[in-house]
Amino acid sequence: MEYPVYINGKKTGVLSVRRDGLMTAFEADCEYAEGLLRLWVYGDGEPLPLGVLRPEGGRLRLKKRFTKNELRRFSGNITCAGDKAPQPEPEKEPETSPKPEEQQLLWVQTPKGTLTAYDGERTLLAMPTLGGMRRGRTLMIGGRHYMVFESKRNLR
Repeated sequence: MEYPVYINGKKTGVLSVRRDGLMTAFEADCEYAEGLLRLWVYGDGEPLPLGVLRPEGGRLRLKKRFTKNELRRFSGNITCAGDKAPQPEPEKEPETSPKPEEQQLLWVQTPKGTLTAYDGERTLLAMPTLGGMRRGRTLMIGGRHYMVFESKRNLR
């Protein structure tokens, strides 16, 4: 598999990852840049330090092999490699506008952290969103994002 390598915020090369017997081999090939540059692998889990890129033939290169045991602390899918963590793009707020009557609802918190409200016709259930999970209908209630579900019938 191949992944992009970012040096000083700019895509400058490629990281190749492949199985090599019982080991996993990482090979980076990047454009030349001045200075001592340590390469890291980033993904879902904790960043994994690969080592220092070295000049070779007018480019920067690195070869490193890890055992399965050495890779345990890096638990996650690889997204890229670089000299520092890539800056995440700011989350876009979902474009949901609550109905005017929903802005006037009295929300009651349950012991499990969900909120319920009754609008005169149906019961609404609001569950806190987790991280970037904001698909579907969401509302900002008390400064926090909630996914909102409604019953098809009156539960009261």
